[in-house]
This record gives sequence, C-alpha cells and structure tokens, in this order.
Amino acid sequence: MTANPDLTPTPEQVVRRYLEEMYNERRLDLVGELIADPEIRHAPGERRVMSLADNTERLEKMFAQCPVLRFEPSVVIAQDDLVSVAWNGWSTQNDGRTYEFAAVELFRVQDGKITEIWNAKERKRIPASAGRRFGRLDPTRFLDAGIGVATLYYGDID
Repeated sequence: MTANPDLTPTPEQVVRRYLEEMYNERRLDLVGELIADPEIRHAPGERRVMSLADNTERLEKMFAQCPVLRFEPSVVIAQDDLVSVAWNGWSTQNDGRTYEFAAVELFRVQDGKITEIWNAKERKRIPASAGRRFGRLDPTRFLDAGIGVATLYYGDID
C-alpha cells in the first residue's frame, strides 16, 4: 500500500480507513472524508444513491443497534480505482443476539472518496425472471490483469 505523491490517499488506504476506523472505531466524523456525496450502493436487485446525510443516518442506526460491530479484512486486492475486500465480521445487538458473517465487497474510490460499493447481501433472493442487474462492472479490466471473474445464480439455493 503506497501513498500517491500528491498526498491523496490510495484507494486501498481509503477503504481500509472506512472499515478499520469509521466502522471499527465508530468514527462518524469520517463519513464526509471517506464517502462521496452522493455514493452509489449496489446489491442484487437494487441500486441506491445515498447522500452523506443518508449514510450518516444509516451508520447511526447501525451503531445504535449493535454495541459490538467489527470488520476484519482478510484479503484486499486493489487495482486502479477499484478495491475488493473479503472480510469477516461479528456483531452483538442490543437484545444480546450475536452474529458472525463474511462478505466480499467491491469499492470504487475516486479523488480519495468511496463513490460506489457493490455488496452481495445475504438472505435476499431475486427471481431470475425479474431481470435485475447487479450494478455495472466491466470484467475486461480484471481479465486483462489476470484476475478471474465469475457469476453465480443463487436463486434456487437455500
């Protein structure tokens, strides 16, 4: 992870701060520094454009509901303005329920801020007939770099 000569943080540095400082240290003061206004969030069957106020409200609610919430990146791959992170996480909610979870997210970072996030949410099934898309991603950039790209239909998997 090398910094840019113009002192703008690299995309990987921005994403690591997003997970390690903003989430793990619960630093809402970093929302405007790390997240673009607007930011686009992609998930199967949905695309949401979120303002800084939307993101701040989303995080405030999440932190209020989960007194323990932690993300630990296990694999980070950065190329140009894209950063992919495989992470493990755990939380304890106000009612005492605890969860462990893992995911892979893809972040686009431009001018030192996260502009887009792709995340495959668990427990949400979209029928193939709905014809919805999971954002726009040009796989040729990954293939040209020797990174494999795969798709998976999980509509019939319980």
